[in-house]
Amino acid sequence: MPPQNTDICLVIYSLRRGGAERQLLALAGGLAARGMRITIVTLHEGGAWELDDRFPETVTLRSLRKRGRWDLGAAIRAIRIIRAARPRIVYSMLMPSNLLCLLIRPFMGRARLVWGIRESGQDRSAYHWSLRLLHRLEVLLGRVVGLVIFNSARGARRFAERGFRPKRTAVVPNSIDCEYFKPDPSRRQALRQGWGFPSEALVFAVVGSLSPVKGHDLFFDAASKVAERMAAARFLIVGSGTAEQESRLAGLVSEVTPRGSVVLAGEHADMPLLYGAIDVLVLSSESEGFPNVVGEAMACGVPCVVTDVGDAATVVGLTGAVVRPRTASALAEGMLVMAERLQKEGDHLRALARQHILSEFGIDAMVSRTLTALGFPGSDGLPD
Repeated sequence: MPPQNTDICLVIYSLRRGGAERQLLALAGGLAARGMRITIVTLHEGGAWELDDRFPETVTLRSLRKRGRWDLGAAIRAIRIIRAARPRIVYSMLMPSNLLCLLIRPFMGRARLVWGIRESGQDRSAYHWSLRLLHRLEVLLGRVVGLVIFNSARGARRFAERGFRPKRTAVVPNSIDCEYFKPDPSRRQALRQGWGFPSEALVFAVVGSLSPVKGHDLFFDAASKVAERMAAARFLIVGSGTAEQESRLAGLVSEVTPRGSVVLAGEHADMPLLYGAIDVLVLSSESEGFPNVVGEAMACGVPCVVTDVGDAATVVGLTGAVVRPRTASALAEGMLVMAERLQKEGDHLRALARQHILSEFGIDAMVSRTLTALGFPGSDGLPD
């Protein structure tokens, strides 16, 4: 059983590799370091990032073992787990967890419910009707939630424009673990050779899930334009998706870009090592909240080209290139500009990128901002 009188119960879809999942684990570890008892509840069992020996005994993991979209038994299991933990606060992240926690809110005892929203209100017209319906419900029902925490200021504004009216909102930017994400050139050439890239290549990479919102089609179009002007350019796509998504992108590799210049690398477990083998991180997304991969890459000394979505421009600051979304020519131009900056500034630009993340987006700052948003008077105090 989880520890009694948990301070905060964190609820999320799963602990698969992903930005929100990494942030939840960073928050759990940071809160535990301040003496708090944390229970993590996942809707689905399994995932590459389940708890290991890095976490103290005050962090407990429970799973609802949800078996499908309409597994109503998961709600009953959630009630039992949360009531047993007796948390002061239930803090859910992402839409499925948010709606489930709102459904069981009357049965959670005295726990306060807080939602976490980690997007900037993207166009969902290409998504399945059920996901569009759930998103609409999230907007309509959010007004009865006492506090909603966004990870980007743009996300908070976009949801407000759509009629989202919770009682209170706060913005807590994501954090980057700069002890874990740091420059690591140790196996740079080995990875590049594995991808079939020559040592002199300038490697542009997109990192993230293969969902439509990440803008892989835009990246392919921009890559074609860059390849026409830069023979040394190579392009990498890191991440996984459905079988259909992976098959479609494999088809684009042969259709859109010069043969051998693009590699679909799949998932990669050691991300600092991967960042050390690329030259420029490209964010081609149509929508984001706080783009974790941008901060991670910069912490590893990799400059970035980003579409102007979510808080991406704030994350890169003056060290990167910011371009119009959904515009292949603009993205290609940004990639070429960054290639020129690297040629001229090199190590200085890489150092600036890392220093910007160190100073603005450390884990301790994220934990402190979260505690303030939740109403904790200090790391050793609890809200009434």
